[in-house]
Amino acid sequence: MYSHSPQIHPRRAFTLIELLVVIAIIAILASMLFPAFSRARESARKVVCVSNLKQIGLSVAMYNQDYDEMYPNGFPFWAAGPLPTDLTPVNSPELLVNILNPYTKSTQVWSCISWQGHYTSNSNYTGNYSFITSPANNLIGVPGTTSTPKSLAAVDQGALFPLLFCGVAPEQAPATNGLLNAHAGVADAAWKNSGALGGTNILYADGHAKYLVANYGKWQTIYATPR
Repeated sequence: MYSHSPQIHPRRAFTLIELLVVIAIIAILASMLFPAFSRARESARKVVCVSNLKQIGLSVAMYNQDYDEMYPNGFPFWAAGPLPTDLTPVNSPELLVNILNPYTKSTQVWSCISWQGHYTSNSNYTGNYSFITSPANNLIGVPGTTSTPKSLAAVDQGALFPLLFCGVAPEQAPATNGLLNAHAGVADAAWKNSGALGGTNILYADGHAKYLVANYGKWQTIYATPR
């Protein structure tokens, strides 16, 4: 009897062309999926930012009740001085974050992940929520200025009056007329000079917060909303 040994077939390796085709397909899929992941991540950050503003709104409402329906008198999180132009965070009792801390019990609600480091690597930019209107027209007082805290009776349409927003006010960034498009992914120069649509999260005087899409002209109108 004769025994037949099994026939051995050599393994066929991938050719260079096949490998390049696979790599190209992976690259195309990645280019399609990464922007979607980025948008989803930013959407989640936007929701966290809205939640932060709502918590700040609740703390303002509790402050109102404890202080005869008056709004607080304090600088935004990172500003202190006779005018809100110093972007260096300091441990000052006149900072709004410290004034409202008995109610928020956290400094984290004053920091937006999307905004931090979006425009600069300067570590001084640790907070981001600013007064929405010019100091003369704001409900929250600004220490050392003619802007004094107002009462709840000073605004009759709280659902329409913007109180705080996510970004830097024109007073704090006069060279750029404000920085606020971290959530929109739009450069402020294009927003201001080219009519691009940007947007930011806004806390209103009645305590609700939402994301608002706006071009530069609309933002100027919002920023100066009369009481």
